[in-house]
Amino acid sequence: MSLLEQVLSASGGSDRWRNLRGFTVHMTMSGLLIEQKHRENSLKEVVIEADIREHSVRVMGFDASNDRLFCDLSQVGIENGNGQVIQAERRSFEDWTKRASNGSWDVLDLAQFCGYSVWTLVAMPYFLETAASIREDDPPLVNGGFQPDLVAP
Repeated sequence: MSLLEQVLSASGGSDRWRNLRGFTVHMTMSGLLIEQKHRENSLKEVVIEADIREHSVRVMGFDASNDRLFCDLSQVGIENGNGQVIQAERRSFEDWTKRASNGSWDVLDLAQFCGYSVWTLVAMPYFLETAASIREDDPPLVNGGFQPDLVAP
């Protein structure tokens, strides 16, 4: 069994990930980074829903409000409980990497951090299953790694 097959098997099997449409996670994100960049407990007891095919994440319950954060491939924002957009900006992952280390975060920065973090942690088996360029026999890059063809919200 290849390393990829072992990883996928340990996470429920490739059929499960190939057929998955989305996931819901109930969690608390906390720690020094959140406290320093935004507000302590701003992501306490949140519900996160992700659509794997659409590459989007929604965070319900942030700052104990009824509003929802959303993050997808090109934009990040806040919507109310009825789905009306309150604030949104076009922001790519490259925008995020430039903004992430600068000072404190606004709520849209928090949405991107939460969206990217949860997506990366929970959906990694999906990436591994669907990224055609990840193969054990692919030539390594100069830095010794492999070049994955991954897309995150």
